[in-house]
Amino acid sequence: MKTRILDLTEEFDSLAIGASSGLMWSSPTIQLAGVGRLIVDASHIQSELDGCLNSLNAQLADSEFYAFSSFPFDKLQPGTVKVAEHTYVEDAYGAHIVTFSESSDNDVIEQVRQASTWASSSNLNDIELEESDSEVWKSKVAEAVRRIKETDLKKVVLSRKVTAKASRPLDKAQIAHNLKSGYPEALLFIHGEFIGASPEMLIAKSGVDASALPLAGTAKRFKDESRNAEQKRSLVDSTKDQWEHQITIDWFLDTLLPYCSFVDADPEPFVLELANVYHLATGVSGRLTSEETSILELVKALHPTPAVGGSPQQLALETIAELEAHDRENYAGPTGWFNSVGDGEFAVAIRSAHIAGNTAELYAGVGVVEDSNAELEYHETVSKLQAMLGGIADGS
Repeated sequence: MKTRILDLTEEFDSLAIGASSGLMWSSPTIQLAGVGRLIVDASHIQSELDGCLNSLNAQLADSEFYAFSSFPFDKLQPGTVKVAEHTYVEDAYGAHIVTFSESSDNDVIEQVRQASTWASSSNLNDIELEESDSEVWKSKVAEAVRRIKETDLKKVVLSRKVTAKASRPLDKAQIAHNLKSGYPEALLFIHGEFIGASPEMLIAKSGVDASALPLAGTAKRFKDESRNAEQKRSLVDSTKDQWEHQITIDWFLDTLLPYCSFVDADPEPFVLELANVYHLATGVSGRLTSEETSILELVKALHPTPAVGGSPQQLALETIAELEAHDRENYAGPTGWFNSVGDGEFAVAIRSAHIAGNTAELYAGVGVVEDSNAELEYHETVSKLQAMLGGIADGS
């Protein structure tokens, strides 16, 4: 089964294509969208990730391909790897289609063009939220703080689940365009019914170059810019947020180093500005010892980071399993793409939702450390949920 590449003289709407097929990725460096039947639709538990690339290359006869992948937060649950008949690609080299089809070039291009057809709607959805008792959730944060003070636990990330009921069926293409407009630098993805706009790159790999953007530490953003200036200063000066952030960066460097001849991080975190919140962020870059190291091996090693799990990792995961009353599913898991040579990009799938009809299930998490305040942590989840809620409310 061989592929061929069709160069294009026009660009199509990758978000609309991906909303139609359920396979889309958009980052500042590449736009990808699947079209047509699935050539590969496989489930792999994450412990088998390092063998997945070889398996696909054997199955696809070493053809060029782009695989869309999403894995749950729980590493023992199966994730999915999908390769479409056609993949629409926009990158530094322009727009083109990678296709397995034996149909004529014109027929393939026309199929992709039709998939990109989309009509924007100006209608707003009325949203009704269903959520668990906020006081119960705050009590779990307080319990986590108690355990941190009395055990070896340093940090644990607790998430909150919200179900949004819309007045009309939700349109993934509309939601994707809303998210792209509101969060243009985010890593935007659609994988089946799972859609999101994550600000956090778990890992990107190109040849021997690897990079990531770990986030930890959050402050709400307001409409008043003078107030926002104070928010940013407070975030940088916050002992709690800086400590939470440093746990993640130290772990990240230690975990990535065995794969690299060189790995480094920004000397100080910077404030990442989003439409709804500010985050402390640190750029990480490394040079891999071997180009043969695939991004899937790095994903397997790096997930879950302390930014979505905690530290020490196993104790934090046990605490999450005990205190959270829901299955995170793909929330905070790795979602992204990889190609036939093992390069790719994976986001930490925060700021995400599962869409079904007129219902969306959303999650938001916070890093709990020794001096966390349950009330403030609750309001942080409210701020984080605004990203997806805004996209959904306009996603009629």
